[in-house]
Amino acid sequence: MLAKKNRMKNLYLIPCLLFLFSCNKSKSVFVPAEVPVKKLVEYRIFAVRDYSAPDFAKTTAEIHLGIGATSHESGQSKLIWDSIISPRNISTFPLEDLPIIIRKELTVIESKEDAIVSYWIRYVTGTYVGDRAAGEYFQSGQIEKKMDVAL
Repeated sequence: MLAKKNRMKNLYLIPCLLFLFSCNKSKSVFVPAEVPVKKLVEYRIFAVRDYSAPDFAKTTAEIHLGIGATSHESGQSKLIWDSIISPRNISTFPLEDLPIIIRKELTVIESKEDAIVSYWIRYVTGTYVGDRAAGEYFQSGQIEKKMDVAL
């Protein structure tokens, strides 16, 4: 009788073992953490020519600088940093050999958003108002971007 019980246990044990060994073990999938990436922006602000002539005595320039990020998922943009150089006579801006340099560091998650760097200049001469703007995205993997703001 005892031998019959052991044989019955073995009959149940064999299918259980076969089942356990035949099952595929789930492979663990490594998902990398979203790592923030630091990026550096360098604005170089300068006049493209000497504006000290009397023709430019009443010409002012106001500069808006901005850094933003655009979400891959929603397409929404957010402002990360901005600054304004208040209106001043265009002749007070230095030439290209000695530019005003503004450096700003930002952090983005490249897999979720794109960083964009931009500027906008407003020129005023008496009743004439003119604008000029430009913007550039960081390329994937690009860590540093230099942007010339030429007046």
